[in-house]
Amino acid sequence: MASLFDVLVRRAARRWVRLAEPSRPTSARVVTLALGVVAIAATSAAAQDPTPGGDLPTDAQTSVPTKPTGLVFIPIVRSSPQIGFGVGGVAAYVFQVDSQSRRSGLGAGGLITDNDSWLLNIGGRVHFDQGNWRVLGGVSVWDFHYDFFGVGLDAGNANQSIPIKQRGNSEVLEVVRRIRGNFYLGPRYQYTNNLGTKLDGSNITGPLAVQALSQPNEYSVSALGAAAEYDTRNEQIDPTRGVWARGSAMYAQGWLGSDMSYNYYEAFWNQYIPVKWRRNDVLATRAYICEVGDAAPIWQMCQYALRSDLRGYPAGQYRDRAMFATQAEWRTPITERLSGALFVGVGGIADKLSSIATSNWLPSGGPGLRYLLFESWRIKVGVDYAFAKNGGEFYLRIGQAF
Repeated sequence: MASLFDVLVRRAARRWVRLAEPSRPTSARVVTLALGVVAIAATSAAAQDPTPGGDLPTDAQTSVPTKPTGLVFIPIVRSSPQIGFGVGGVAAYVFQVDSQSRRSGLGAGGLITDNDSWLLNIGGRVHFDQGNWRVLGGVSVWDFHYDFFGVGLDAGNANQSIPIKQRGNSEVLEVVRRIRGNFYLGPRYQYTNNLGTKLDGSNITGPLAVQALSQPNEYSVSALGAAAEYDTRNEQIDPTRGVWARGSAMYAQGWLGSDMSYNYYEAFWNQYIPVKWRRNDVLATRAYICEVGDAAPIWQMCQYALRSDLRGYPAGQYRDRAMFATQAEWRTPITERLSGALFVGVGGIADKLSSIATSNWLPSGGPGLRYLLFESWRIKVGVDYAFAKNGGEFYLRIGQAF
């Protein structure tokens, strides 16, 4: 029998979440499916840690429903150290093209925070042809107010910042095909248009202001490259075993319409290991690396703590041309719907990967809780408190951190 807490939470959630399963395909759903297969795919906007310079329309970590098809509206309540407390929502249509393909999703979402930052996103991720093709893409528009700490390890350690505001948009399209087994490879295109970066206030002076104003205020980055993906997860969200790994190599060039020419690379490896001596426990591990070329503006550099790599730091407090982060999280059920997490990790930044010294690593760790709001869709809400080098930070999110 459900506990009183379960009943109250589910009753409150029904006021916000509307789920509908289509009884038969309609012309609108056929058009939506066709558009998704031909062009647009991507993950929901609200799952990103929405910090400028990140891969805004894609690679989200939010929960993807596990029902084979249906409409879902998910309210978003989010807190992160960089942009503060925010609310929003995601509306998505989830479907399965064929029995051998993973579930696909098309949707739109938005987020607004208490420091006047906002983000809008439309996109999706589509799997088709018996799982042989994966297409993702999306469009994001943002206006962010956040703190700039400077570039490099010493700047981050100084823990001094100035407020800036930045607006722009980003588009991405990626099409990968199964090469062999669970390995996929294909082209990726990304366009980022920085419409303006300014100091967020008057009478802001000092070295950080000089550094921020020395950068291009308005610019476009148009990059073409390749993406690779390896996926053996038993489930797209909240997997209990398997590997999900992705990597991309991107080349921004003038002939593509880019205002500056440089290369950038990033990759992650997530692995989910069932704990045999603890029923339903999972050890989740993640490793992430990033490196950008010398000509990249500081707003496009690798940013520590973006996408929860690692928790406990404002995203962008530590930024440079190279970074790595690795972490592990133990996930264990407490009740039928409530589960706990303990996480620990370490990483670092430098002007290149080979220059990251072990003596300058940045640690992170802490506890978390997850509550399964709707079992059929696997929608979870979660809270984390992360201890880090400069103190602690609180997080409120939809889904797991990775």
